[in-house]
Amino acid sequence: MACAAPKRRLAVLVAAVLVVVQACSTETAEPSLEAGPLMVPLVHGWSYRTEVGIAFTDGLEILAVSGDEAAIIDGVSFEGDPALELVGALIAPPPRPVSSTQVVKRWPPVQRCCVKPETLIEAVGAQIGPGQGARGQAWELMLGIRVTEAGRHHRTGVVIDYHVGDTSYRTTFPAELEVCAVRSYEKDKCAMLGSCLLYTSDAADDLLC
Repeated sequence: MACAAPKRRLAVLVAAVLVVVQACSTETAEPSLEAGPLMVPLVHGWSYRTEVGIAFTDGLEILAVSGDEAAIIDGVSFEGDPALELVGALIAPPPRPVSSTQVVKRWPPVQRCCVKPETLIEAVGAQIGPGQGARGQAWELMLGIRVTEAGRHHRTGVVIDYHVGDTSYRTTFPAELEVCAVRSYEKDKCAMLGSCLLYTSDAADDLLC
């Protein structure tokens, strides 16, 4: 009987620890990697030639959500070579002058032929409505990219964290990008690599144009 009280205290302590652990795990839950309502495109890729340190805009990715609820963007990042630095992410909502713009040679994109600068919003926190917007267009993701090192660099995907209601998701677009970057006095080193678009099922091996 003398040991009964300590055992009860130990049981209470263990129960309390379990409650704390369960509460913490709820707050730090990992996003679902299962297919969410954000529609994932087919494997695709393109190549580009630029100068080290000069930021340009990749506008090829389109965001469309299935179902009846809007998605809220929580984060955008790259997979692949860290020399391809993501310097910003914007959303060009519909309607737009053109459905999408593969590349703009500067960041942020200000050419009115492609998007209306005054309509651009930050990607993080943006609400992507379900279905199609005005003119049947979805939401265009515009990514600012700066290459920090000379040479050829390869992005393997664009990672988008988002949530719908109380459920978080992480989706990777198979959006490959091959960039050849040179110093301003070495432009001839990338002479054979232009800006081209190539949809493919075997991505990386077919991207050098």
